[in-house]
Amino acid sequence: IDFSSSINLPVYLDLIISAYNDTNGDSIVKNVSQNIHANPSVQIPDASSLINIRPDRIIARGSARVGDLDSVGTVASDDSLSGIMNVRAPLMFIVDADAVISPDPAELVEQGDSLGIPDDILDAALILKIDNQWGFGASVSVILAPDSLSIENGEVDTLLSGFTFNSDASIVDTIYLDQDAFQLLKRSPSWIQPQVKVISDSNTPVKFLSTDTLTVTIDGISSSIDLSSLVSSD
Repeated sequence: IDFSSSINLPVYLDLIISAYNDTNGDSIVKNVSQNIHANPSVQIPDASSLINIRPDRIIARGSARVGDLDSVGTVASDDSLSGIMNVRAPLMFIVDADAVISPDPAELVEQGDSLGIPDDILDAALILKIDNQWGFGASVSVILAPDSLSIENGEVDTLLSGFTFNSDASIVDTIYLDQDAFQLLKRSPSWIQPQVKVISDSNTPVKFLSTDTLTVTIDGISSSIDLSSLVSSD
């Protein structure tokens, strides 16, 4: 609940929030006490219990006390205190085991442009820090194509496949790009798309919250370089 007050004094709120399911008679009551002058945003503890009974009504009532023995001030007749209750809840999706989550393809470089990869680089290793808040594991692949239509038609090259991680894990891992991968990149594909395949431990559908995140950070890069071009033929 977000409160707005024009009173320049402490306002101590005692609030009672009640939820009622008129069909089965269930009810839940929550009590909140807070100085809303110091913090006008009131969060109801364990608010999900109010929603989980599938209420027909949610009623908020209470009282507010203005000021205390340590504060001095005035309250004008046009001062006001109001509040707006918002229900903020994440969306939850049920995803089948082995389902593939694919973000929209993205343009890697403009048509005809080059990635500018030097010919002397033979391979590379990317050190990744992975913070997975999903409640399921996943296998990641990355595909390349000359245009977005080729991706839709399945006319793609695979840059990376079989990179897996577990659910609710924070790990450091390494991805290796060999000569074949660099040859694909040197052909300057214009479009790229990651594909995330759901891995369910029990081979059953998994729950996916809209607030869950997967963060991948590159912590370091190492590579092998062909030094033969630097050696004089003499």
